[in-house]
Amino acid sequence: MLISSVLFGIVLAILRKGDLRRLGLVKFRLWWLIVASFVLKLAIVRFSSSGVEWMITYGPALHLVAYGMLLFPLLLNRDLPWMKLALLGTGLNFAVIAANGGQMPVFEATLVLMGKLESLARIQVTTDATHTIATANTALAWLGDWIPVPLPLSAVVSPGDIFLALAVILFTNTVTQPSYRPGHGLAG
Repeated sequence: MLISSVLFGIVLAILRKGDLRRLGLVKFRLWWLIVASFVLKLAIVRFSSSGVEWMITYGPALHLVAYGMLLFPLLLNRDLPWMKLALLGTGLNFAVIAANGGQMPVFEATLVLMGKLESLARIQVTTDATHTIATANTALAWLGDWIPVPLPLSAVVSPGDIFLALAVILFTNTVTQPSYRPGHGLAG
């Protein structure tokens, strides 16, 4: 959903006559930690889905590390437009993942509703180190992945994902506008 949010934000910025070159002028400290976080999460998902035993075992702990790597630069850059909203969304996701042993709980019924049967099967056989099926004993289940997002995305997302997606779209649209002046208290 994050890639879709970036793309939607860019298209919306262009439609609003924003200048995408302005994104390169934003002083985003430790941006490389965000990239490293996504690379780590991708590795966790790929290796655990492929049945790599050590990743299935240590993936949940590494998932928490990946979120820590994401939270730190968001906290450091919280004065940029909409970063507090991104921090809120990421913090909510981190909270539910930490409360559930490093895995994001997913509602089985929503996966079925969205036709995500392959994802459901992978989670049920525990080769998905980043997700687990929500049960009656799941901590903070309401912060897990339960919100169905229809086509073209066809995804199951969490409240934190929604906040993060909105933050990305709004950030992109704020900083690409000629009216944006760093440090002048615009929304966010």
